[in-house]
Amino acid sequence: LCGAGVTIRTLDIGGDKTLDYFPIAQEAPNFAELRGIRISLGMQEIFKEQIKAILRAGAYGIVRMLLPMVVSREEIEESIRLIEVCKAELRERAVPYDNEMKIGIMIETPEAVREVRQFAKMVDFFSIGTNDLTQYILMAERGNRESVNRYEQGHPSVLAAIEQTIEAARAERISVGMCGELAGDADYTERLLDMGLDELSMASSKTVQIRNIIKHKLTI
Repeated sequence: LCGAGVTIRTLDIGGDKTLDYFPIAQEAPNFAELRGIRISLGMQEIFKEQIKAILRAGAYGIVRMLLPMVVSREEIEESIRLIEVCKAELRERAVPYDNEMKIGIMIETPEAVREVRQFAKMVDFFSIGTNDLTQYILMAERGNRESVNRYEQGHPSVLAAIEQTIEAARAERISVGMCGELAGDADYTERLLDMGLDELSMASSKTVQIRNIIKHKLTI
């Protein structure tokens, strides 16, 4: 693994993220009802295999585990319980793993934003998923031609939610990153840095431009 470490997200499907061989992700009547961590918690043996694989990877380098589409305290508590169960099972088998692995959650919905102060006390880091956060705040489904004019990642309500999340992370001294299209939008890089964002995750085609903006800002 690379020296800077990697973040591995557990199974993140549902809504517009589908897998042909995993049809359960398409069964919910509501677009957001069965997504991300809810699918994993509903199929715990599969979830445990993922957790164990990530924990084992941590024995060979710096790895963080990221839980997607978390909206409640109970989901975090149950996920952490299962992680501890997996650690115990690996110990019993004498399999190397990272016992101190950092656990983070995705902040992707208005419900999660409302609970960020509580969530920040329970995990080691946040990752703000701006694509889903934007569509749920603005009620504008991403990729839908009828709502494309309402889907605005730089909307004041979206930026306010991002700032609220960063402030909660700062209060508990945990790191906060961002993934999604906004993270690679050069028009917003300086503003996001001023808010206190620690990390930006983007398509490789965006990295040079964003890196240059960050370097310039650090020199002034």
